[in-house]
Amino acid sequence: MSDYGYDSRGRERQRRGGSRGDEDDHDERRNILQRLDSIQDPGKRYLLRECIGFGVCGDVYEAIDQQAGNKRVAVKVQKLTPESQSLIIEEYKILRDFGSHPNLPDFYGIYRRRSGKKTEYDQIWFVMELCEGGTVMDLVHGLLAKDKKMREEHIGFILREVIQVNLAERTVSNGA
Repeated sequence: MSDYGYDSRGRERQRRGGSRGDEDDHDERRNILQRLDSIQDPGKRYLLRECIGFGVCGDVYEAIDQQAGNKRVAVKVQKLTPESQSLIIEEYKILRDFGSHPNLPDFYGIYRRRSGKKTEYDQIWFVMELCEGGTVMDLVHGLLAKDKKMREEHIGFILREVIQVNLAERTVSNGA
């Protein structure tokens, strides 16, 4: 555990040699579930600003990290419900394992904002690098608004980057 809760660089994690079986995955899932209870509260470290994205699982905010020289970051906020636990664990594992991939945002840490009320769920905060250029969909919508289309070499570049991430994910999943 570090200043960032459980993060991608300072994590206490054991690497297993060879292929990870179902038992190893179950053990890792149980360990992560136990750690959900001990995740630090973000306190007043992050000042949430504008909502820059939303989805079924949560909302993404531009935020200010007041302990890192007012650095701009992205914070994904999700409700911690019994139904969302497995999705949160999977997202954490992906961010943890791919947080240093050159084509993905850096993962800075995970926090748990406790609601303090029995009628409200706690929140899980995933803190990551703010990608100021927007998403690929933002790029496509911007081009469409100008009545332009993406050039073939741009599409090829984007597809190559997506394929590289998928290949890396398969390599990690297979224990290579």
